[in-house]
Amino acid sequence: MIDTPVLEVVDPGLLTTIQDAGRPGLGAAGVPLAGACDPSGLAIANLLLGNRPDAPVLECTILGPELRALRDVVIAIAGADLGAAAEPAGRRLGIAASHWLAAGEHLVLAGARPGSHSGCRAYLAVPGGFAVEPVLGSASTSLVGGFGGLAGRALHAGDRLVAAGSPLDDRRLASHRWPADLALPEPGDPVAVLPGPAPAEEGGPPALAALVDTTRRRAPAAARPRPPAAQPPQPPGRPARRPRPRLAPGPLPARAPGPPPLPPR
Repeated sequence: MIDTPVLEVVDPGLLTTIQDAGRPGLGAAGVPLAGACDPSGLAIANLLLGNRPDAPVLECTILGPELRALRDVVIAIAGADLGAAAEPAGRRLGIAASHWLAAGEHLVLAGARPGSHSGCRAYLAVPGGFAVEPVLGSASTSLVGGFGGLAGRALHAGDRLVAAGSPLDDRRLASHRWPADLALPEPGDPVAVLPGPAPAEEGGPPALAALVDTTRRRAPAAARPRPPAAQPPQPPGRPARRPRPRLAPGPLPARAPGPPPLPPR
């Protein structure tokens, strides 16, 4: 492992944090899950460089960041196509691929192109993952808890990021592409549905059939981080819902009217 910074933040973008697979299994203790919103993007960016699939990466949301290479380094980008380019040459950097950055070049993620449907979060990996001190077994940034990543916060201009791997400038790593026969999900692709633990008297097979045979639309606004689906009418005579499992202790979100904010971690 080396302790020399490889990237410097010139512009942090809208919301850029260090994330890995998060902290599953600690919700009963009030610990937020955190972790990458797109586990596939996290894994692909890491695997392109030979990292373990859950190594710490940068999660870049919608717009930004701009990073300056402090030394020659190989990077990998996966997830959403946020228009990554190496400046000043204007070299386009494709997603689901690894790339060479020369010392002094700027990596700029200018945002998704109009009409793009690839998502809103891109994942940037370096050899070995980003080197930060783990908290409760994870390097993920928890913005709600204020811990993990870089002091529990999003990136700021001037931050210097250290990679945990070596060698960082192995050009052989800069020619990897995600295999074409392992396509990522596209809009309109089917979603698998598995029966849950609810007893048969709560609907059973008819309820499952109603779920898969009914067209659903996402509600235009939502107060919770994940917008709920617009629900079809319930079948006559269906019994009341079971009580929901208890939530982990912690504050309940409250916000002013308007568009839903970015989901907390």
